[in-house]
Amino acid sequence: MSTPSAPALLLLALSLAGAARAEQSLYFGEPGGTVEVPGLKLPESATQLTVELRFKALERLQQPVKLVSRWGDAPNDPDRGTFFVGFNSTSQVQPGLRNAQGGTKTGAGGAWRPGAWHHAAAVWNGDEAVIYLDGKPVMTQKIPDFGPLAPSALPLVFGPPPEKDRKPAFFEGFVGDIAVWGIARDAAAIAQGMAQPLAGTEPGLAAFFPLRETAPRATVKDRTAAGLEGRLAESLARAGWCVTPAWNEPSPDRPYLHLFGYD
Repeated sequence: MSTPSAPALLLLALSLAGAARAEQSLYFGEPGGTVEVPGLKLPESATQLTVELRFKALERLQQPVKLVSRWGDAPNDPDRGTFFVGFNSTSQVQPGLRNAQGGTKTGAGGAWRPGAWHHAAAVWNGDEAVIYLDGKPVMTQKIPDFGPLAPSALPLVFGPPPEKDRKPAFFEGFVGDIAVWGIARDAAAIAQGMAQPLAGTEPGLAAFFPLRETAPRATVKDRTAAGLEGRLAESLARAGWCVTPAWNEPSPDRPYLHLFGYD
């Protein structure tokens, strides 16, 4: 085997040094793990909701996953949560809602390309639900007289939560810029949010987690005045942080050697 030349070694060293300084995103593939955020506050008797996120999946999904959720599946649990946004088994964006009477509504829509950053949003205005993908509506469903949403003290969860008696689900990809709103954002606001980062001070914004850090860490901070904090599962904190181009970098979907920051 030939020995790398001095210039090649220098380029590799510079590349690794640059990667060490670059921002890292959270990868939710195997070995899995979630982020739990207690204390999310939404308006009482809420009749509006918006959930936004960015994602970059490296492959199509093999089973449904929830990526942002305040949801419980145990039938006898008095608190079964309020909402989730994820994907169904055909990789369409799928949100779900639960109202104060325990009724649920789900929908699905949108086609996306693996290996590219996408922006997804689920909006409910009290009368209809709309799914947006990359700033464009891909599903609209009338659901009159559905509200108000169920009150819940469950934590906000990022990543596929474990479900009893089901095979663990993994999302082989990155998630970031998670925003939960107590209002219904209109199409213009969704398009604007897709094109530029949120500041964290926007009216109606209940939580905003970019999930981008310069070094691996076990907690993540909310950028709103609520000051929430999310705690990573041990497996995610140890092996989930990875250097990958951000959605707003030049050529963010270019081929890239992903470098994980193991603890």
